[in-house]
Amino acid sequence: MGTGWIIDLFIRQHNTKHKELNSTDNNRYLEDDKMYVCDCCNTVWQYAWYGEINMYKDFPTIGKKTKRMPGHEKEND
Repeated sequence: MGTGWIIDLFIRQHNTKHKELNSTDNNRYLEDDKMYVCDCCNTVWQYAWYGEINMYKDFPTIGKKTKRMPGHEKEND
């Protein structure tokens, strides 16, 4: 019995992992983890890469983490 089959297996696994890392679906999940829902105004928001905040009024809130937007921390509802 030869060892060629194990080399083929490693090559297939390497190619599959390489495709997964370059997939746009994985980038979507990474970006989705950076988005939050403000519990006082129900706005989806995220920190921008340059220090500002991006707000999205008409954005799905299902599955997003809840975190108060900066500036809303002192508000009591």
